[in-house]
Amino acid sequence: NFDFEFISNSQGQVWDLSLIDDQLLCGHNEGTFTVSNNKISKISEINGGWVIKKLNTNPDLLIQGTYTGLVIYKKDAAGNWVFSHKVSGFGEPSRYVEQDNQGQIWVSHAYKGLYKLGLSKDLQKVQSIKYYDSKSGLPGSYNINIFNLEDRIVFSSDTGFYVYDSISDSFLQYSELNKRLGSFAFSNKGIHAAE
Repeated sequence: NFDFEFISNSQGQVWDLSLIDDQLLCGHNEGTFTVSNNKISKISEINGGWVIKKLNTNPDLLIQGTYTGLVIYKKDAAGNWVFSHKVSGFGEPSRYVEQDNQGQIWVSHAYKGLYKLGLSKDLQKVQSIKYYDSKSGLPGSYNINIFNLEDRIVFSSDTGFYVYDSISDSFLQYSELNKRLGSFAFSNKGIHAAE
Protein backbone atom coordinates (compact mmCIF):
# COMPACT_ATOMS: atom_id res chain seq x y z
CA ASN A 1 0.00 0.00 0.00
CA PHE A 2 1.58 3.26 -1.16
CA ASP A 3 -0.98 5.53 0.44
CA PHE A 4 1.52 8.01 1.89
CA GLU A 5 0.38 10.95 4.01
CA PHE A 6 2.32 14.11 4.77
CA ILE A 7 3.03 14.66 8.47
CA SER A 8 2.51 18.29 9.41
CA ASN A 9 5.54 20.25 10.70
CA SER A 10 8.01 17.67 9.37
CA GLN A 11 9.32 19.87 6.55
CA GLY A 12 13.09 19.90 6.18
CA GLN A 13 15.72 17.21 6.01
CA VAL A 14 14.71 13.91 7.56
CA TRP A 15 17.95 12.00 8.03
CA ASP A 16 16.77 8.92 9.85
CA LEU A 17 13.61 6.98 10.70
CA SER A 18 14.15 4.24 13.28
CA LEU A 19 11.57 2.00 14.90
CA ILE A 20 12.87 1.19 18.38
CA ASP A 21 10.69 -0.65 20.90
CA ASP A 22 7.55 0.16 18.86
CA GLN A 23 8.35 3.88 18.84
CA LEU A 24 9.15 5.64 15.57
CA LEU A 25 11.99 8.14 16.01
CA CYS A 26 12.79 10.76 13.40
CA GLY A 27 16.27 12.26 13.16
CA HIS A 28 15.82 15.65 11.50
CA ASN A 29 17.72 18.79 10.62
CA GLU A 30 15.73 20.60 13.35
CA GLY A 31 16.23 17.99 16.09
CA THR A 32 14.76 14.60 16.94
CA PHE A 33 11.08 13.74 17.07
CA THR A 34 8.78 10.88 17.92
CA VAL A 35 6.15 10.07 15.30
CA SER A 36 2.78 8.77 16.46
CA ASN A 37 -0.74 8.93 15.01
CA ASN A 38 0.38 11.14 12.11
CA LYS A 39 1.89 13.73 14.50
CA ILE A 40 5.45 14.54 15.47
CA SER A 41 6.67 15.64 18.89
CA LYS A 42 10.14 17.03 19.46
CA ILE A 43 12.23 15.21 22.05
CA SER A 44 15.59 16.87 21.31
CA GLU A 45 16.68 20.32 20.14
CA ILE A 46 20.09 19.05 18.95
CA ASN A 47 20.20 19.61 15.20
CA GLY A 48 20.90 16.91 12.65
CA GLY A 49 19.90 13.52 14.05
CA TRP A 50 21.75 11.26 11.61
CA VAL A 51 21.64 7.85 13.26
CA ILE A 52 20.15 6.49 16.50
CA LYS A 53 20.45 3.03 18.02
CA LYS A 54 20.53 1.09 21.26
CA LEU A 55 23.79 0.87 23.12
CA ASN A 56 25.12 -2.70 23.19
CA THR A 57 26.28 -2.24 26.77
CA ASN A 58 22.93 -0.83 27.91
CA PRO A 59 19.88 -1.49 25.69
CA ASP A 60 17.82 0.81 27.94
CA LEU A 61 19.74 3.72 26.43
CA LEU A 62 20.04 5.06 22.88
CA ILE A 63 23.02 6.81 21.35
CA GLN A 64 22.64 9.24 18.48
CA GLY A 65 25.10 10.82 16.08
CA THR A 66 24.31 14.46 15.25
CA TYR A 67 25.82 17.47 13.48
CA THR A 68 27.65 18.34 16.71
CA GLY A 69 28.55 15.06 18.38
CA LEU A 70 26.73 12.41 20.39
CA VAL A 71 23.45 12.41 22.33
CA ILE A 72 22.04 9.89 24.83
CA TYR A 73 18.33 9.06 25.29
CA LYS A 74 16.62 7.07 28.04
CA LYS A 75 13.08 5.92 28.76
CA ASP A 76 10.79 7.88 31.04
CA ALA A 77 8.37 6.33 33.56
CA ALA A 78 5.80 5.77 30.78
CA GLY A 79 8.35 3.91 28.63
CA ASN A 80 8.83 6.70 26.08
CA TRP A 81 12.26 7.62 24.72
CA VAL A 82 13.33 11.03 26.01
CA PHE A 83 16.46 13.18 25.73
CA SER A 84 18.95 12.52 28.53
CA HIS A 85 22.08 14.53 27.65
CA LYS A 86 24.66 15.54 25.11
CA VAL A 87 28.00 13.78 25.55
CA SER A 88 30.69 16.36 26.31
CA GLY A 89 34.23 16.34 24.94
CA PHE A 90 33.51 15.52 21.30
CA GLY A 91 31.76 17.91 18.91
CA GLU A 92 32.51 16.48 15.48
CA PRO A 93 29.72 15.70 13.00
CA SER A 94 28.89 12.04 13.65
CA ARG A 95 27.30 10.52 10.56
CA TYR A 96 27.70 6.85 11.50
CA VAL A 97 27.98 5.50 15.04
CA GLU A 98 28.57 1.93 16.27
CA GLN A 99 29.56 0.45 19.62
CA ASP A 100 32.00 -2.46 19.54
CA ASN A 101 32.16 -5.47 21.88
CA GLN A 102 34.56 -3.64 24.20
CA GLY A 103 32.12 -0.75 24.62
CA GLN A 104 34.17 1.68 22.51
CA ILE A 105 32.18 4.05 20.29
CA TRP A 106 33.24 4.27 16.64
CA VAL A 107 32.25 7.47 14.85
CA SER A 108 32.58 8.23 11.15
CA HIS A 109 33.01 11.85 10.11
CA ALA A 110 31.74 12.70 6.62
CA TYR A 111 35.20 13.53 5.24
CA LYS A 112 37.76 13.46 8.08
CA GLY A 113 37.90 9.73 8.78
CA LEU A 114 37.20 7.64 11.87
CA TYR A 115 37.29 8.18 15.60
CA LYS A 116 37.30 5.60 18.38
CA LEU A 117 35.89 7.07 21.58
CA GLY A 118 36.02 5.84 25.15
CA LEU A 119 33.16 7.21 27.22
CA SER A 120 32.96 7.64 30.98
CA LYS A 121 30.91 5.01 32.82
CA ASP A 122 28.01 7.45 33.22
CA LEU A 123 28.24 8.27 29.46
CA GLN A 124 28.47 11.98 30.27
CA LYS A 125 31.82 12.66 28.60
CA VAL A 126 34.42 11.35 26.20
CA GLN A 127 37.52 10.26 28.10
CA SER A 128 39.65 9.11 25.17
CA ILE A 129 39.75 9.90 21.46
CA LYS A 130 41.79 8.06 18.84
CA TYR A 131 41.74 9.22 15.21
CA TYR A 132 42.27 6.87 12.25
CA ASP A 133 43.00 7.62 8.60
CA SER A 134 45.29 6.32 5.82
CA LYS A 135 48.22 6.06 8.25
CA SER A 136 46.21 3.36 10.04
CA GLY A 137 45.58 1.17 6.99
CA LEU A 138 42.40 2.83 5.74
CA PRO A 139 42.31 3.84 2.07
CA GLY A 140 41.85 7.48 3.09
CA SER A 141 39.70 9.65 5.33
CA TYR A 142 36.78 10.31 2.97
CA ASN A 143 33.58 8.27 2.82
CA ILE A 144 34.42 5.71 5.50
CA ASN A 145 31.21 4.25 6.88
CA ILE A 146 30.55 1.90 9.78
CA PHE A 147 28.03 -0.87 10.24
CA ASN A 148 27.52 -3.95 12.37
CA LEU A 149 27.60 -7.28 10.56
CA GLU A 150 26.75 -10.22 12.82
CA ASP A 151 28.27 -8.57 15.92
CA ARG A 152 31.39 -7.43 14.07
CA ILE A 153 32.11 -3.81 13.25
CA VAL A 154 32.85 -3.46 9.53
CA PHE A 155 34.07 -0.33 7.77
CA SER A 156 33.09 0.37 4.17
CA SER A 157 35.06 2.50 1.74
CA ASP A 158 35.38 3.25 -1.93
CA THR A 159 37.96 0.44 -2.16
CA GLY A 160 36.07 -2.27 -0.28
CA PHE A 161 35.34 -3.37 3.28
CA TYR A 162 37.81 -3.22 6.17
CA VAL A 163 38.00 -4.59 9.72
CA TYR A 164 39.87 -3.26 12.71
CA ASP A 165 42.70 -5.31 14.24
CA SER A 166 43.04 -4.36 17.91
CA ILE A 167 46.46 -6.00 18.29
CA SER A 168 48.11 -3.83 15.63
CA ASP A 169 45.66 -0.93 16.20
CA SER A 170 45.15 -0.70 12.45
CA PHE A 171 42.79 -1.67 9.65
CA LEU A 172 42.96 -4.61 7.27
CA GLN A 173 40.97 -5.34 4.16
CA TYR A 174 38.13 -7.75 4.89
CA SER A 175 39.33 -10.00 2.08
CA GLU A 176 36.82 -12.80 2.54
CA LEU A 177 33.83 -10.44 2.44
CA ASN A 178 35.26 -8.38 -0.44
CA LYS A 179 35.88 -11.54 -2.47
CA ARG A 180 32.40 -12.96 -1.83
CA LEU A 181 30.69 -9.68 -2.72
CA GLY A 182 32.67 -9.04 -5.90
CA SER A 183 31.71 -5.66 -7.35
CA PHE A 184 29.32 -5.10 -4.42
CA ALA A 185 32.35 -4.78 -2.14
CA PHE A 186 32.45 -1.13 -3.15
CA SER A 187 29.05 -0.50 -1.56
CA ASN A 188 28.44 2.36 0.82
CA LYS A 189 26.81 0.22 3.48
CA GLY A 190 25.88 -3.36 4.30
CA ILE A 191 22.62 -4.44 5.87
CA HIS A 192 22.18 -7.90 7.35
CA ALA A 193 18.93 -9.37 6.05
CA ALA A 194 16.99 -11.82 8.19
CA GLU A 195 16.56 -15.22 6.61
